Amino acid sequence: TSLHAAFGAIRALTPRPDNVMLITDGLPTQGASKPGGSTVSSEDRLRHFESALRDLRPRMPVNTVLFPMEGDFDAPISFWSLALTTGGSFLTVSRDWPSGRRMTRRRNIEAFSLSFLDCICCGFGAIILLLVLSKIYEPVVVEEAEENLEQLIALLQEELFNIRGESTVLDRELKKVSEEAASTRLELANLQGDLNRIRGQYEASRQEEEATIDEGELRAARQRLTEEMKRLLPYYRRSDADAVAGIPVDSEYIIFVIDTSNSMINYNWGLVQRKLQEALEAYPTVKGIQVMNDDGQYMFSDYAGRWIPDSPGRRQAIVNRMRSWYAQSDSNPVDGIQAAIETFWDADKKISIYVFGDDFAGSMNIDAVVATIDRRNRVIDGSRRVRIHGVGFPRGFRGGGRIPPTASRFATLMRVLCDRNGGTFVALTDPNR
Repeated sequence: TSLHAAFGAIRALTPRPDNVMLITDGLPTQGASKPGGSTVSSEDRLRHFESALRDLRPRMPVNTVLFPMEGDFDAPISFWSLALTTGGSFLTVSRDWPSGRRMTRRRNIEAFSLSFLDCICCGFGAIILLLVLSKIYEPVVVEEAEENLEQLIALLQEELFNIRGESTVLDRELKKVSEEAASTRLELANLQGDLNRIRGQYEASRQEEEATIDEGELRAARQRLTEEMKRLLPYYRRSDADAVAGIPVDSEYIIFVIDTSNSMINYNWGLVQRKLQEALEAYPTVKGIQVMNDDGQYMFSDYAGRWIPDSPGRRQAIVNRMRSWYAQSDSNPVDGIQAAIETFWDADKKISIYVFGDDFAGSMNIDAVVATIDRRNRVIDGSRRVRIHGVGFPRGFRGGGRIPPTASRFATLMRVLCDRNGGTFVALTDPNR
């Protein structure tokens, strides 16, 4: 593959395109000319990629969708950097994206379809209309038509003057109504603030009341639900629409493993809070939530080792706690991922783990980490216990800056982990999206 040819063809287009959609599975294997040998090294592929960027027009967003492929560790961080530099976007998708099954072959389209017959009928209709319009009327009819038109013009002018007068009156009334509406909106905003305060007090009192629910009743309800799920499982098929930006949202329990190192708090914490809230909104109703940092420390120590029940009040408590949560970590998501799998996996639960981070510090080998997670997350039949998704936050290379080695390691690790564990890695490029 050669990006020189693709970017050269884009540069020659007129008018200039305003977006480029690049779908690939790795870095290019040749430059502007065909290679002399039959193999290419990772350094050569990276050099071909950087050379091809010189053929790309400036200020042209490049949006990349990177499909799974073994090896090629420089691909995710390189395309992520390209998206940041050009103002585009970048994501990697799982092997079963978008629907978890192979696409069926489209049916053949017949040459003489309904659209073709419509075109023929419209053509005959146009010929008949031209014959009707080309008829020559008698002079008397034309003169009568001119007189009627003059009378109609005079009548329309008179109606126009009346309408202009009425519009002036309506303008004055509209201005008065607008002023009253502005006053009403201000009063409504004050009332909405009072309502939100009262709702917060109500949710706090309701949380205390929920703690008194009979544990025996919950256990019996859970047993009945599990038996019903087993009965209905052979007839269940996930909808193709159960995905947001390529990330399946079919889980009943979600765990957030968030990097709380200094780099995340100092450069990306506002964006992290917004993306956490958006992820929660993508799951309107779940059976359990948990939040921990990349070292496995829980956001709420009272819920350590157990699920946080889902409710609007507890979701808001998570969002509020994120503003002041400070738990020093080492920018290594491995401990958090392993703790989430070992503590919360259950055979009758559908669980997804979301890893939020900006780099992978330390000297741990990526292959060793992937093998360790494989052993902990694989069941006997080869399926995975939980889905693992990743969200990458840029640090230090916005606007084309030098890419930190730890950021490159994080992108490589998360691409492989998400691919092997049924998830999707999304690399953020624009803090406003």
